[in-house]
Amino acid sequence: MGLQIALPAPKRRTERDYLDILDGEETWLQRRLARKGVAKYEPETLATLLALAHGDGSRGAFVDVGAHFGFYAAVLERLAGECLSAVHAFEPTPETYDVGCRVRDGNGLRFEYHRAAVSNEAGEATFYLSSTAEVTNSLTEGFRRPRGVLRVKTVRIDDLVVETGIEPSLLKIDVEGHEIPALAGALGTIERYRPAIVVEVLERHHDAFVASPLWQRLAELSYRFYHIAPAVPWRSQRRNTLYPRSRDLLLVPKRLDGAFWQRYMAWRYAIAYCTPKLHRRVD
Repeated sequence: MGLQIALPAPKRRTERDYLDILDGEETWLQRRLARKGVAKYEPETLATLLALAHGDGSRGAFVDVGAHFGFYAAVLERLAGECLSAVHAFEPTPETYDVGCRVRDGNGLRFEYHRAAVSNEAGEATFYLSSTAEVTNSLTEGFRRPRGVLRVKTVRIDDLVVETGIEPSLLKIDVEGHEIPALAGALGTIERYRPAIVVEVLERHHDAFVASPLWQRLAELSYRFYHIAPAVPWRSQRRNTLYPRSRDLLLVPKRLDGAFWQRYMAWRYAIAYCTPKLHRRVD
């Protein structure tokens, strides 16, 4: 039996779409979605990505770094595919990548799925398998207590852009402590195409991130950051005092405007209805 989870419908009369996540038990993220639904898995981050994808009409590419089984890649292709020229996702954990291939193919999706880690150098690197859950595997030694290591392929976003000819308008980076090298390998792309970037930065890493030469270069390019949090509107360049542990940052080269907030709130409300009550079991 497969488990289909409900995806947000932005308008009341829009027919609801579903994503088949297989049996829902192979990975931590499948189990979380099965128990809580889309409504309780990073709803603010998903609403942000959907609001940005439906934004300026540029039809750029979405690049999902640290994609796990490709949840965000799948949802954006399904719900914002007409606004995107391409979707690329990266996941280095072999077992998780295999699940993602079956989820993608089983749902009839076409996003490009790469079994590789993203960094500032192309080649190979040691990948640390977390003893906690596969969602916290990392290229960063000591990020979590490891249960083992393996060698994985590493790529640079700048090289991907040159090889494929895509023009990214939206990046999502969730790489468990390796965000600065991942962004450094995309700096040429950022300078040329100025995409919006959603990046996970843990609270304990925030000060080091905004003090890094990488962030200083982004600031020179007029980028500003917002903490993605339940309370809105977010204040540019400031932590949200109500939610100091908010991990995801939105990096954008211009201030968020009223049109963004209208789209964001519409998606945020739609996501709130995607509870397990709407799940469907299928053969």
